Amino acid sequence: MRRRGGQWVRFFPVILLGLVFFPGAGSQAAERCVPWVAKLVSVEGTIEVKHTAQGEWSSATLGDTFCVGDTIRLQQWRAAIRLNNETMIRLDAGTTLTFTKVEDDTLSWLNIIKGLVHFMSRVPRSLTVTTPFVNGTIEGTEFLVEVVDEQATIWVFEGRIFASNESGNLTLVNGQAAVSKSGQAPALVTVVKPWDAVQWALYYPPLIDYRPAEVKGDDATIIRSALESYRQNDLSGALSQLESIPEARRDVQFYLLRAGLLLSVGRVEQARADLAEARRLEPGNGRVLALQSVIAVVQNDKEAALRLAREAREQAPESPATWLALSYAYQAGFDIEKAQESVEQALKINPADALAWARLSELWLSRGYLDRSLEAAQQAVARNPDLAHTQTVLGFAYLTQFKIEEAKAAFQKAIQLDQAAPLPRMGLGLAKIRVSNLAEGRRDIEIAAGLDPNNAIIRSYLGKAYFEEKRDPLDGTQFDIAKELDPRDPTPWFYDALRKQLINQPVEALHDLQESIRLNDNRVVSRSGLLMDKDEAVRNATVGRIYQNLGFQQRALVEGWYGITVDPASQMAHRLLADSYSALPRHDIARVSELLQSQLLQEINTNNLQPQLAERNIQILEGAGPAVSSFNEFNPIFMRNNVRVLGDGLVGNLGTSAYSVVPSILYDRFSLSGGVFQYWTDGFRRNNDVKDTIYNVFGQAAVTSKLNIQAEYRERHSEQGDVAFNFDPDNFQRTFRQDTDQWTYRFGSRYALAPHSDFLVSFIHGNFQQDVDQPGLSGKTDQDRNQVEGQYLFRHDLVTATVGGRWAKGNQDTRLFFNGALASQIKDDPKDSSGYVYLNVKWPQNVIWTGGLAVESIDNITDDEVRVSPKAGVQWNITERARLRLGYFQRLQRRLTVAQTIEPTQVAGFNQLFDDIDSSHTERWGAGLDTNPTDNIYVGAEYTLRKIEAPLIDANTFETFRFERWEDLARAYVYWTPH
Repeated sequence: MRRRGGQWVRFFPVILLGLVFFPGAGSQAAERCVPWVAKLVSVEGTIEVKHTAQGEWSSATLGDTFCVGDTIRLQQWRAAIRLNNETMIRLDAGTTLTFTKVEDDTLSWLNIIKGLVHFMSRVPRSLTVTTPFVNGTIEGTEFLVEVVDEQATIWVFEGRIFASNESGNLTLVNGQAAVSKSGQAPALVTVVKPWDAVQWALYYPPLIDYRPAEVKGDDATIIRSALESYRQNDLSGALSQLESIPEARRDVQFYLLRAGLLLSVGRVEQARADLAEARRLEPGNGRVLALQSVIAVVQNDKEAALRLAREAREQAPESPATWLALSYAYQAGFDIEKAQESVEQALKINPADALAWARLSELWLSRGYLDRSLEAAQQAVARNPDLAHTQTVLGFAYLTQFKIEEAKAAFQKAIQLDQAAPLPRMGLGLAKIRVSNLAEGRRDIEIAAGLDPNNAIIRSYLGKAYFEEKRDPLDGTQFDIAKELDPRDPTPWFYDALRKQLINQPVEALHDLQESIRLNDNRVVSRSGLLMDKDEAVRNATVGRIYQNLGFQQRALVEGWYGITVDPASQMAHRLLADSYSALPRHDIARVSELLQSQLLQEINTNNLQPQLAERNIQILEGAGPAVSSFNEFNPIFMRNNVRVLGDGLVGNLGTSAYSVVPSILYDRFSLSGGVFQYWTDGFRRNNDVKDTIYNVFGQAAVTSKLNIQAEYRERHSEQGDVAFNFDPDNFQRTFRQDTDQWTYRFGSRYALAPHSDFLVSFIHGNFQQDVDQPGLSGKTDQDRNQVEGQYLFRHDLVTATVGGRWAKGNQDTRLFFNGALASQIKDDPKDSSGYVYLNVKWPQNVIWTGGLAVESIDNITDDEVRVSPKAGVQWNITERARLRLGYFQRLQRRLTVAQTIEPTQVAGFNQLFDDIDSSHTERWGAGLDTNPTDNIYVGAEYTLRKIEAPLIDANTFETFRFERWEDLARAYVYWTPH
């Protein structure tokens, strides 16, 4: 047969495999000792060090390293130190400790002389802590040690500690605490809320944009000087200057400022005392109430936070701070729209308020408006570049725009301005991970967790970082802590499910994902209702993938159908359906169409797409390795620059073998992959052989944060004998041969008009050539076809819409030969077009109504007509455990270029794309019930009736007539997951 398309594509995977990235050499500043045992990563106040070679105390600064024998003391506020064995420690005021010993860079000894220290140790048996009253041997854990005059107390948050002294010993595990007094053995004590012990380490977001120029009153000069000291990271100096103000002249302004400074270093009780005094002096001061509201938010007292914020607004409606406090309270209460309205009101009052602009940037980001978030962040920095929070939100805004270096610069400046702020550390970690510095990025996220140990979101991100490093069970430990810190957040449940799936615990993964879906509405604390629908679709799709892994194929389809109904733009739900349809007969068109939609909707990634997935009618063994999608394709939790290679293969008897190799590269805004797939077998009898070879190259670019473009080239060559299975094994054609060549060129784009709407464009050009040969009779077919499609996707809390159209035109030349002579030739220039609208309306909340209409036209050698095809369906969640599906639709069968389209493939879970004869009129009725009577049992049934009117040509008159036939399908399933 004629070959075309360029031989280079066959070698593209090899070329891609040969690309290697070499990291640049780095330089390291000279250290006082090599290796150092600890490094100062955050300091508030003054921390002093006494080296072994000298007896005097000297000040330490950010980035300083310490050696064996060094003693450090923290007189005021807080500090954070990272040991060289990946242990993070947080010091409270009044702490003194000595680094006593190190072995093999992995085992450290610390002597806590006095004070309060929070430890996050990630290497088992890497740390021994000694105190005057008790010693602790650590086994990869998180704990807190407090040493006071006559006793030491140990709290264990996660892991295990062996505590001992001369009088006795005991072992502490999760949630336990022990006290050891002088001369007494360690003894267990009851702890109701262990995490309350680290309240001193919590981070409180800034609320009031203190500007020296705006300070008024008799003590304005002193207060301005204090503010300037604070901006220079000299908190002790700032507070000392404030203390110089005589008590008789200390007014509300004084107590507000000092409370804000105290909150910045976690001194919440002292701050509360100042706020109480300010409230006594001026009971109706709204800014006092606003700060009290923020304290309540951080302390997770949401009702008190909202009550205080509303009272603050009533007392001081002209203060931006009161509206900002109300914004935090509304978000904590899961009302993000009102949270943004409150911020906008603050900006109306004072357009120059930098913190209000920063807060607005956060909320735009949470709602998915990335450009607006960046604009608001830039406004915040323009008004006050010396606030850590403004730099932090700017960094996150840059991160979403793929401006990694700008993001890192903003985060680093925020860290310089406020060393105790956890969010810039986490942002810096994410930025480093994005450029493949996974270990460094994870260390920054560890620092963030140490700076705000009760922050469940940071814990989830730290778990994700460990997951990427394949550091089990550290990742699971962080997810467990996040679940404990915020039982209503579905995030750790979701990622813990992915972890368990990866370590082959699919049943446990399923239960975690079900809990994640149940908790999903709580995510509105950081996401809008619209993005919550996207989360629900992602979770449903992931549940479906786990069902698929368990062999619960029908249940996977149920979750995929519902996920697409909730969010038609869910890439994961479309991909789930594409993979689930592979197990169903006669669903090839639906499968490859869902795959196309998934590709158009995806972000750039290194998800290695196996070349055979986009092709249909592949004659390979069901369940064969190269034909099955890898779970790793779908779960790179952090998107980062890297090179990935997936490969698999099989060898069997009867000359059967197959392999697939797919390398891919992600670099900044671009991703590129190439693949090769080959399968061949001799078959179980003569002339039953099959050989199939497929190549592909796929490239994608994020031109902007809104515009993605992609291109793909596929080439397929197949040869086969008579592969039909008849009742009699000897009933086959011994000389029948079929050779097929196919070339496909595809271009596509997705433009995000807004977080709730996308526009898709798809162009496909395909060329198909097939030779069929048997004794005395042979045939040759040559087809060329172009197909252009456009689609608009709109999503709202109550309504989703899919509006699109399609135009296709091609030519076909079919020739039949009898004994080598041309017997007949049929030429056709078929063309068709269509336009459609699908609406999904959620009303009431537990019912989704689907309605649609398609206008379809076709013009080919046998038919020329236009038809209007209605679509209708409903999915009724009768209870949380039972869903009823009903559907009815009509369709005009049209020829598809390489069988792919972006038109919806199903209505209420009933497939409408079948490989019928061109121009067939079809109708389908369906009813299904899917239930989950218990957490471990799934039962469902479905019945459909289908009417097909197919055009046929009368062999005598050569006139076209329609042949009517009916088919019905009934299926039921029962699944059980004993747990």
